[in-house]
Amino acid sequence: MNVHFFGGNLLAAQPDTAIGQRALEALDFHVHTDFFLNPSAVYADIVLPAATSWEREALRTGFDVSLEGQRRVQLRPATIAPVGEARSDTDIAMALALRLGMAEDFFGGNVDAGHDAVLAPAGLSVAALRETPEGVDVPGQVTFKPFEQVTEAGTPAGFPTPTKRIEIYSETFLDAGQDPVPRLAASA
Repeated sequence: MNVHFFGGNLLAAQPDTAIGQRALEALDFHVHTDFFLNPSAVYADIVLPAATSWEREALRTGFDVSLEGQRRVQLRPATIAPVGEARSDTDIAMALALRLGMAEDFFGGNVDAGHDAVLAPAGLSVAALRETPEGVDVPGQVTFKPFEQVTEAGTPAGFPTPTKRIEIYSETFLDAGQDPVPRLAASA
């Protein structure tokens, strides 16, 4: 099995470090991207240097937990040039996609085009955000308890499941070859 971690630290994120170590040791190939070496990176075959948030341009959303803060979107510019060979996670992912022949699925490697696809549902674009460096507040309504809304046919909208109900037995899981009833996994 091959895996690429972007800034994750499996050994610190899981309660049983020994299980995490065995999982990392069992990998055929492990690429780790981060701006510092952490315990999980020690197990990597290749470590790619990631740029810090000050060294890369990035979309910034959700400035605080308030509704107003969550509505703010900003294209934050890099403050300083990346140190050494560091690159943004986005640039690394795009370059890997291009080398793997996946350009069509990754906007031809164009980061702005990828951001534009994410921003389009909100009526925004990278160009518009560059013209408004302080950011933009996205208008809209927040629907509380959307499952209680009524459709045009007069029936409850329900939950986003095939049955429109809370599903304990899941046909979706069954169709995917999984156990349709959730179970607590026994620890190893």
